[in-house]
Amino acid sequence: MNDQPVSVTNSDVVDRLARLRSLLPLMATDLAVARRRASALEAENAALRKQVRELESRGVERRRPRTPASRVRVSRPSSRTAAVR
Repeated sequence: MNDQPVSVTNSDVVDRLARLRSLLPLMATDLAVARRRASALEAENAALRKQVRELESRGVERRRPRTPASRVRVSRPSSRTAAVR
């Protein structure tokens, strides 16, 4: 590690503060967008939960989830099939 103290001038501090101040509005905008998106997702989740409750109250069975693609067996052509082509 460097044992010598870092020399920081007043102009360096002012420049850094100006850069940080320019980032603040961007961060505030991103935060507002994230909050709106979270609110929309919460509303969507509530509607989906309501729909699930309605379906379950009617006695509709749940469908089995699809098998993930990683677990699906893929038939590969044998060496004989490849030679025919």
